[in-house]
Amino acid sequence: MHDRLLENWNAVDAITLQFLDNIPESIYHSRSFADRFTSFAWEFTCIFTTREMYIDGFVTGNLDGNSKQSDEKFITALTKSELKEKLKDISFKIRDVIADGSKEINYFGSSWKTGEVVSYLLQHEQLHFGKLMLYCAHADIEIPTFLKEMCGMASFAKK
Repeated sequence: MHDRLLENWNAVDAITLQFLDNIPESIYHSRSFADRFTSFAWEFTCIFTTREMYIDGFVTGNLDGNSKQSDEKFITALTKSELKEKLKDISFKIRDVIADGSKEINYFGSSWKTGEVVSYLLQHEQLHFGKLMLYCAHADIEIPTFLKEMCGMASFAKK
């Protein structure tokens, strides 16, 4: 199971970084939709701070709404390259958790193995992929190639 989970994590992480790479720095801190949703930067901030919360939970053995994370305003203000380095660093920590996926933690009041909990982190990032696809389509930004390959190129053909 750990090998498949690690493979899945690596794919999701690669897509997250490709999304980040595809967004021009000039619009990174702006909203694709003026009156709805959030900025590109905020989406990546949420991905990063959620990863932090999961790591804190894996380390302390308790993952709940009180898990530690960085200040969102600080992270949102970072440049793309600064955040990319933070995402890469924390991704290595997630890989370590996956390698030892049998450790038990308290996950919102229930006992779970860390490998099982990582699946929820994957789902969280995939939620952001949906939002980022919408933002990118609206701003005419290329969708990550790896995501297109994984989901089927025909799904992304412009008509």
